[in-house]
Formats: sequence, structure tokens, C-alpha cells
Amino acid sequence: MGVSTDLFSGTVSGMVASLVGQPLDRVRVLLQSRGQLYRGSWDVVVKTCSSDGLRGFFRGALPPVLGMGPKNAVGFVAQAWALRWFEGAPGDTPTNVLKRGAGLLNIAAAGCVAGLVQSIAVVPTDRLKCQLQIHPGPHTPGYQAGTLRQVATTLIREEGLCSGLFRGLWPTVWRQVLSAPVYFGSYEALKRGSIFAGADPGSFLVTLISGGLAGVGAYASTYPFDILKTYAQAAPPGTPCAEVRMVYVAALMQKRYGPHWWLRALAPTLGRAFVINAVNFALFESAVAHSEGFFGYCK
Repeated sequence: MGVSTDLFSGTVSGMVASLVGQPLDRVRVLLQSRGQLYRGSWDVVVKTCSSDGLRGFFRGALPPVLGMGPKNAVGFVAQAWALRWFEGAPGDTPTNVLKRGAGLLNIAAAGCVAGLVQSIAVVPTDRLKCQLQIHPGPHTPGYQAGTLRQVATTLIREEGLCSGLFRGLWPTVWRQVLSAPVYFGSYEALKRGSIFAGADPGSFLVTLISGGLAGVGAYASTYPFDILKTYAQAAPPGTPCAEVRMVYVAALMQKRYGPHWWLRALAPTLGRAFVINAVNFALFESAVAHSEGFFGYCK
């Protein structure tokens, strides 16, 4: 019952959270990968509205919406499985009961496992998303707009299946493995803490705020890897592998934007992190509470 509940709840919450955060994600990706074309976040908003209208903020939404569900589900399931192993808990222990009594170090360690497993689901959907997000409009010269199928076909034809869809794997792995312990650990610590004076730790508002703050902490802790990942995944099809390696991209960013390149697009990224993870955890916890009864009844 625990795995079924986590899969269902993670899929639903991940898909909704991805859609809610998509406008800020468009701003983030354009600033991180094509920052020389914009003066800042507001400039991205103005140019996007001018060239594509409001629908431009949802360009490239399909891959993450479809991919965030499995990624989220896999992450929650992997984290729960690893936590059961670290805690020596029975396999049928409900996830919410397990986490309530688990040690924070074990929760963080289980987060590392979840982050590693998630990377496999994250990379191909993020690669397609980045390609779709940078295609349109006169402000991204050299790109031709295309459908999801056309973009995927082009990437595979130009770079092969693995390089085409899994470009940006290593910065993604580093980001996920290092940020997931912060993500899961800080969320549980905030829920158990006393920063919400007199509030019920299980309330929707506490879950919403804790999830949002956990997302901000996770992204902030590994933000340079997020920039390196986005740049590699936004590179045009056929870009040599040497030009998207982490060391090369970091040197390029240093030359282009100066010593503080790793702060570029930080505001929209952290804003998006709060929104999507507040929604993600709030919906996940709610879905778990409702689906456990459903799956228990079906059983």
C-alpha cells in the first residue's frame, strides 16, 4: 500500500506543481542559458509577452508536466524505501508514520538515494523542456520552433539517443544528490520545529510553507550546478560535447558575466522553487491522506 500511495500521490502533486511553476521556469531558463540577450527578469517577461503573449510562458510545459509526475513519484518512493532500510522499519509501514518517527540524518541520507534515482527521470524531460523554451521568437536567433516530437527527433538525429536526451546528466546528478538531503531533511525539520507557534505541524498551511522553504534551501545549496545543467541542456543540437562540460561552461560564464555568474537568475529560480515545492508537498501530503484510505479499501 505504501508504494502505491507514494506513486499516485507523487505523480499528481508533481504534475500540478510543474504546471504552476512553469512561467517562472521559462524566465529562469532564458536567463540562465541566454542571459546576454536580457537585462533581467522583467526584460524576459516583457520580451516574452511581446513575442508570444501569455502562452509564451507555458512553452515547453509538456515535457516537465509529463516528466515531473514520474520524477516526483520515483523520488518519494526511493526516499521512503531508503528510509525504511536505514530505519530498519517493516516494508508495510505507511510513509507518513515512518517519516514522523525517523531520524533527520536518516531522512537526509535517504534523500541522497532519491536524488540519484531521480536524475534518470529528470534529464531527458529537462533537455526537451529547455530546447522548447529557447526556440521561439526573434530574441533567440539561430533556433527554429518545433513540436515536442520534432525537437526530440532532431536531438536524436544530431547527437544520438544518449547524448541527445541525456545531455546535462552530470550537473543534474550533482544537483540532485547534493540538494535532495537538504530538501527532505529541511522539510521534516521545519515541520517538527517550533517556527509556527501554536500551529498544527500537520496543517495544510504549515506543510505549504515548510515545502516552499525546503525547496528554496535545496535550490540555493546547489544553484551553480543548476546553471551548468541548464546551459548544457539548452545548447543547440550538434553542439560538441567539449563545449557543454561543466568546467568549460563555468569558465565561459565567468568570462561572460564575471565572478558572480553563479548568482544569475537566482531570484526567479528561488521564487519558482518556493511555489512549486509548496504546492508539491501540500498536494502530496493531501493525496497521501486520501489515497491511503482508497488503496486500503481496494486492498
